[in-house]
Amino acid sequence: MKTVDRLDKYLKTKGIKPSLFEKTCHLSNGYFARQLTVKGSIGSDILEKIAEAYPDLNLVWLITGKTAMITKPPETTKEDRKANLLLEEEQVEYKKEVERLDTAKKMIDEVLRKKVKRGKKA
Repeated sequence: MKTVDRLDKYLKTKGIKPSLFEKTCHLSNGYFARQLTVKGSIGSDILEKIAEAYPDLNLVWLITGKTAMITKPPETTKEDRKANLLLEEEQVEYKKEVERLDTAKKMIDEVLRKKVKRGKKA
């Protein structure tokens, strides 16, 4: 089985249509179908794009057929969980700050609108 055949198997297993695969990897329309038809090889530049777009695909399996098709995600450490929690807290604070700034902007716009309106009456 060639690399292109294993890629076809992966896409079918994941339910990914070739057109979506091509778009995700920034490949030309019909690239995958052509490679599959002629049993073409997949170059390292394309493998890099695939690895970036589909990190769960085991490239060793894709190239050699050995090991598992899907890689297991790395286990999150206690430090990773803490970092994620801090990030979430920062995002909440950021959203609150954006809301406060939006409110202040609306108040300033209203004050300016009233001043302009008064100026036109004079």
